[in-house]
Amino acid sequence: MADFLFEIGLEEVPARMIAGAQAELQQRVVKMLERERLVRSGVEMKSFATPRRLAVLISGVEEHQNPLVVETLGPSTKVAYRDGLPTPAAISFAKKVGVEVENLRKVQTPKGEYLQAISFTAERKAVDVITEELPKELVGI
Repeated sequence: MADFLFEIGLEEVPARMIAGAQAELQQRVVKMLERERLVRSGVEMKSFATPRRLAVLISGVEEHQNPLVVETLGPSTKVAYRDGLPTPAAISFAKKVGVEVENLRKVQTPKGEYLQAISFTAERKAVDVITEELPKELVGI
């Protein structure tokens, strides 16, 4: 785990706007890190502000984004198989989620029996995730 310090240099901000900008930056950065599974909820953080700078310091940031298990529900087994063989519906679903047809499993739902695929997101370095996601948060401010 590591500390993450994010600092923005600004034109002079009016005093009445500093507290709001500081709070919004802190909220956006923390929410982004939580959403991207890089920190746990309730993480230790501090924010700082001057008329020309805003900063957020967050402790306990993971160095890698852990893989996420993704369960995707597909077509019903009535549509997915005909005479015990996979139909184009099953084949295209498997291709869409990136698994082999043989690795699809049957699950019971309130609507009946459906196919399900289990896949995993790739592990990514925190620096890559932050580099990709942080600019989106800044645009929103």
